[in-house]
Amino acid sequence: MKVALIQLDVGRNVQENLKKAEHFVRQASGANIIVLPEAFLAPFGTPLDLNLKTFHETFSTLAPDSLLVAGTVPETVGGRTYNTCFCYKNGRRAFYRKIHLFEAHSKDVEVSEADRYFPGNAYSVFKDTPVPVGFAVCYDLRFPEQFVNLSQMGAGIIAVPAAFNYYTGRRDWELLCRARACDSQSYLLACAPAQSKEHFPVYGHSLIAAPDGSLVADIGTDEGILTAELDLGLIEKIRGELPVLKGNRNENKFKRVWF
Repeated sequence: MKVALIQLDVGRNVQENLKKAEHFVRQASGANIIVLPEAFLAPFGTPLDLNLKTFHETFSTLAPDSLLVAGTVPETVGGRTYNTCFCYKNGRRAFYRKIHLFEAHSKDVEVSEADRYFPGNAYSVFKDTPVPVGFAVCYDLRFPEQFVNLSQMGAGIIAVPAAFNYYTGRRDWELLCRARACDSQSYLLACAPAQSKEHFPVYGHSLIAAPDGSLVADIGTDEGILTAELDLGLIEKIRGELPVLKGNRNENKFKRVWF
């Protein structure tokens, strides 16, 4: 299975970002799965007046035979705004609303995503692919139970649009991506924006991790497309050799005792 991760240099001109994203998606249209970064239309904090109907019409037709994981965009439903990942294939549309909202308080980073968004409340898996694909977004990487749950729902590949900041990214990004691939025994497709002076200081390094936690590929910091051919047989091989998911005992089954 061929996959393509598009690492965009996201500037503050929304229309330029949109045109660039469309261009790269068309370039990658031969891939079975194409992933765009979190917040690929505008850096965090940039006003974004988005017509979702037009957005869906555009992205549902860019690469119809591929599963296009269209990063994240703001979605307002019932007065609540979510950081939502929309996905498209052959006229079908799926979505995942980011569950874990980024919060950090340090001399380098001061962010509370909850000031802007509400958290989602459901895991999402798209089944109309050779191997089912699960979804997570950025800060979700710090919560391993989500990735185990996605695998238990049938996912063998997990797409993760992200925009990890530079300060935590250089320490944690690869570690977390490889750990979540290992936890879930799934391929992890982690797609971030390129490093840029215009963007929130992101780390870049879109990467692919294998079901055993090894690193398949890392694009570095510049804009471009990271492609790879995934050996789908490796998923069942790893899960058969070390049946972690089968042996997992859901913690919700146990009492919680404090002394």
